[in-house]
Amino acid sequence: VNDSIRRPPPIIAQLGLTMSHVSKGRFFQCMGAGETKQFTPYGLPRSKPFGHLEECLKLLDMYYRTNQPITYDGPIWSLKDAIVGLEPYENRPPRLMVAGGPGKAMRFAATLADGWMTYLPCCASPEEYAEQVAELKRTAEQAGKDPDELIIMAGLANLISEDESMLDEIANNAAIRWETAAMWPEGNSFRRLLGRDNPLGAEWSYPRDLIPMGIPRELALSIVEQITPDDVRKARFLGTPEQVADQRSEERRVGKECRS
Repeated sequence: VNDSIRRPPPIIAQLGLTMSHVSKGRFFQCMGAGETKQFTPYGLPRSKPFGHLEECLKLLDMYYRTNQPITYDGPIWSLKDAIVGLEPYENRPPRLMVAGGPGKAMRFAATLADGWMTYLPCCASPEEYAEQVAELKRTAEQAGKDPDELIIMAGLANLISEDESMLDEIANNAAIRWETAAMWPEGNSFRRLLGRDNPLGAEWSYPRDLIPMGIPRELALSIVEQITPDDVRKARFLGTPEQVADQRSEERRVGKECRS
């Protein structure tokens, strides 16, 4: 997933078209609003992230439909005879995806892109995931698009070991317990799965708040102490390959219903 701020849209289009040729048309280009940890430590502003995302998707679509110079005047970017020049591989543009939760990211996925990407289980229960997919398809249909043509991807947070005796050690691992505290889209997601506020803050948001280098070791260790192995098991798919497959059966069922 790339953000749409650190590189201008023509460069992102150039990268996408190049990867499309390298992969012989198999490349998916997934865009997001970016995360604070990719900006603040490097002195880069993260201003109007969703405005950048929306305009970037529009410009990428333009570049993927023509190899002629593009002139465009928008709220963020102004282009005059700007050319990339590379045609899509076998005239098949890269499929554009948007990563993010319900709200603007999902709306852009439905109206300006070819599909949507989310993360499970931290972003949604199976039931919530089904509701989100239904909303995504409704929005696409209202925009005059075929909802059944949308691509829906899920990144799955798996902790897998073929050795069942290792599972307790994995759930107790300090780095994994830290990750279980830190990697949430917003505070309500943590409360929904674990039944209390995140020790990093009631409204903690990983994209907005996490700058790993800015968190003192002592604070990180104190957060780890507040995350139990049971929390890890609830917040991640943990088990042997067979056990994780069983844990994900509900998501697969929802996925089949969404496709049908």
